[in-house]
Amino acid sequence: FTMTPSNWYSVASVVVDGTNNVGAVTNYTFSNVVADHTIAANFGPDMAASNTPKWWLAQYYPTNGLDAGATGDSDGDGAYGWQEYIAGTQPTNSASLFRVLIGRSGGNATVTCPTVLAGSDYDGLMRYYTLQKRPSITAGAWADIGSFTNVLGTGQTITYTNLTDTNA
Repeated sequence: FTMTPSNWYSVASVVVDGTNNVGAVTNYTFSNVVADHTIAANFGPDMAASNTPKWWLAQYYPTNGLDAGATGDSDGDGAYGWQEYIAGTQPTNSASLFRVLIGRSGGNATVTCPTVLAGSDYDGLMRYYTLQKRPSITAGAWADIGSFTNVLGTGQTITYTNLTDTNA
């Protein structure tokens, strides 16, 4: 059997018969077979500097070094390539900025989380947000706000209606 990953991916592990991990091999041969066997190949993305996927960098830097794209600020907006990946912005477009919309009316706060990258929770492409508050706008420790921890960033508006202070 030959395991051939797509561009920008590599073999992470190969498991034979459900429990025998034979490592990150690209070829495996069954010998003297007298019973059924199974083989499963697990693939993972090739990573550049700062844990940035090369598949993502390649769309912006098709002929440049991917590590330089991950650690540089090619559009001059103050964010490194790896930070642009996390924010879901374009590292070659200075107008592509991370924006969270925050509104406040009386004791209510609304936060509109941007949708960042298509995908599923399984492939790790979705982004999650946590709302926090602190006692003062300039001082004090930030603390998570109850049920607003790890909220899926799907472009939804989150309304927090139990503000007891003015600095959330």
